[in-house]
Amino acid sequence: MTELEHKNLRETYEYALDFFPFKPKLEKLTEEVEILVCDLFIDLNELFDKIETKARVFRFYGDVIRLSSNLKISPFAENGVMLIVARRFEIGEGCHISIDYKKFFRIVVYAMEMPHELKIITRDQTIPFIINNSNIGKCLTLHDEEGQRDEDIDTFDSAILKKDSFFKMIRFSLQIATALFYEESKTEIVESILSWIIKITKSQSKQYTELYYQALSIFTQLKILKERSESKASFVPLLNKEIYKDRIENFLRFAISYEDKYNKVLDEKYTNEMKKTEFETLLKDCNDMTRMHEHLKGIEEARYISSLKLRKNEENELKNKIHDVKEKSENFKNGIEEWKQQQEIEAQKKMVAAIFDLAVGVGKIVVQPGGIVSFIETIEKTSSSISDALNAAEAVKGVIDIIDMKNNESVKQLKEVHDNVKKIEDINNDLKSNIKKAESLNSEAQKGEERIQSLDINKLEIMLETEDRKGIHLKAKWNSIKNDMIKLLKYPIDKGINGANEYLNSLESLFIYIDVYIEAKIEETESFKEYSRIKLQVEACEKKEYRLKELIKTYDTRHDYYNEIILSLFERLINTKFWMSTYMENYLHATYYWSLSKSNVKLLVIKTIEQHKKDYQTICDELERTYYKFRGSAQPSKHTIFLDEEHTKKFKNDRFVTFEISLDHKELLSTQYVRLHEIKVFLNKVGDEGEKISLYISNTGEFADKFENKEYFFKSEPTRNKVFIYKVPDKILTEVLFDDSNVYFVPTPFSQWTIKLDKNCKIDLSRLESIEIELNVKCYFKEDQ
Repeated sequence: MTELEHKNLRETYEYALDFFPFKPKLEKLTEEVEILVCDLFIDLNELFDKIETKARVFRFYGDVIRLSSNLKISPFAENGVMLIVARRFEIGEGCHISIDYKKFFRIVVYAMEMPHELKIITRDQTIPFIINNSNIGKCLTLHDEEGQRDEDIDTFDSAILKKDSFFKMIRFSLQIATALFYEESKTEIVESILSWIIKITKSQSKQYTELYYQALSIFTQLKILKERSESKASFVPLLNKEIYKDRIENFLRFAISYEDKYNKVLDEKYTNEMKKTEFETLLKDCNDMTRMHEHLKGIEEARYISSLKLRKNEENELKNKIHDVKEKSENFKNGIEEWKQQQEIEAQKKMVAAIFDLAVGVGKIVVQPGGIVSFIETIEKTSSSISDALNAAEAVKGVIDIIDMKNNESVKQLKEVHDNVKKIEDINNDLKSNIKKAESLNSEAQKGEERIQSLDINKLEIMLETEDRKGIHLKAKWNSIKNDMIKLLKYPIDKGINGANEYLNSLESLFIYIDVYIEAKIEETESFKEYSRIKLQVEACEKKEYRLKELIKTYDTRHDYYNEIILSLFERLINTKFWMSTYMENYLHATYYWSLSKSNVKLLVIKTIEQHKKDYQTICDELERTYYKFRGSAQPSKHTIFLDEEHTKKFKNDRFVTFEISLDHKELLSTQYVRLHEIKVFLNKVGDEGEKISLYISNTGEFADKFENKEYFFKSEPTRNKVFIYKVPDKILTEVLFDDSNVYFVPTPFSQWTIKLDKNCKIDLSRLESIEIELNVKCYFKEDQ
């Protein structure tokens, strides 16, 4: 956050508080001994300019506390203490506080943000004061006898939270963050406020868990909002058309009624009895809101259970792949040994031929008793092994030294002998190289196997739950191993070493399932976190209801509860508007996918309920106008795609294959705004007539589309395994349909898909010729096609 943005913080608070139907009444106490100020924004220089005091205790509680210029505090009679507690302690660069004390002075600061160093000047001494990033506070004690003592503070003092005015201020801060949630220019302030509240209320007593989980839930939504805004692909929620529409309309009806009743109790004309009646009615509305959160809890619980099942399935598959890799690794190592032996045999054969050629060449030019035959026999006697052949070649070099180099024919024959000797040496060098390569392959294969077998799924799970929650490090690590193994296997595959290709296929299959497992675990963790958060939100709502009920019950005799009741009911009102806005946000994402048009609606929590209602109607009207954009209904169309030879071979080896249908796929080149309604997959030439084949079809949840020369990219939840079963040749038993009758999201075919043979389907794939994919879509066709 820039300094300029923080200069406007006071204006930001005023802007947000204009939305509040009442202004926060916090605390300001000025006494002879103590000064206490609790406010959202405190300017220390302005404050000390307005007061004249010889107080010895200063306590300042704020969201932002600012020291814009040097500050001199009146001399203390004896001891002095200053406590500063703020989300952000702003200090003008180089600013200092001058302290004059007699015996003892202590300054304690709790702050999450302290961009500049504070200087404490006392008795001609300048002491730097800064909070380290890893801590939440710092204490500086100056004592005449004991000297100076610095102390870092890593835990927020719960006694501060117990201070009513401070706790109320934190509650107001949370409402400000909620009100500013969809203000793009205020995102950093919102994030900072939420982080501060989470930090100081985490691990505190149960009294503060309600505030902690409320802040955490909004912070989670903020992270989701940022991720979506930064992504190239637009998010698409899986929304049921009618149910979601009804839910927003119910939200609006409830919120309109609640806001109207709330405004009535603020009317000073209302008697206490009338206010109590309205309070009781609002309490019932709060109960309705809790039930709505319970409904959300049910949705997230179902999502979590589904993701848990998926992760366990992928874990079992991963274990199978690890076992398969181990088996293929052993086969590959045996193949290396066979190849090594084959190289030795081939070298022996080549050496015999080379020795014969050498003997013939030498015999032509060297006169010996017995002629050529005698010389051949002499060499053969010493060439029963490669080493002997090398010795013989060396001996030949000595014989040919006596050749008459003036005889042209002899020189020609001598060159042939030299070439034959070189051939023997080359055969030996090639063999040495191949043996060395085989030993290296064996060693590297062993290392690779050890790295693969070191894959501990339990440790993998723990890492994804703790230090690598997005799987960034793990994906990088296994991609590195994958690349190393592919490089390693290139040579043996080129050389046709038995088991190399099968080993590579098993590794590629394993690495795919490692990625799949990581994604499944991330989804499980995220869904569990969201389920847990909403579950705790429901519990917090129930506690707040109970507390409100008790306050309202005694309102007849305790009218001083009025402000607390009003604040609690307002918290529920703004919370309602916030969650309604998140529903509207999802609705906007869904309608963008459906219409390929951005809405003009700008979401803001601080809008009145009537304005939210108008926004909702605008979205509905924009959706209706989409029909004119497309000029009629999409047309049903059937397209057939055949996977290429490489993908077919992979499926034959691994019994599954992953492939992508791109926007420029030739079969779909003339289409636009394509929605997939049915997919069929046939394994041609596999199985006898009447035999049952069962396949799983899934995708990554990332899709593309095109319309009028523009490309669109979307991200939704991955399509879980859908079962497609048919009897050979083409009798469909179980269809894979994507029905659009009740949902806004129907996938496009432009995605990465995986087809996997059911593990219980033991059909022989050796005769597989091609994989045929039928796509039944609804689309528009380009006018120039």
